[in-house]
Amino acid sequence: MAWGNQLTEVERPYFITVYHANLAC
Repeated sequence: MAWGNQLTEVERPYFITVYHANLAC
């Protein structure tokens, strides 16, 4: 997850949530 290092501590949890939500679709 190289993109994870580019996110702030605030953005990371939200981005991961959206990322996994897209996988579930």
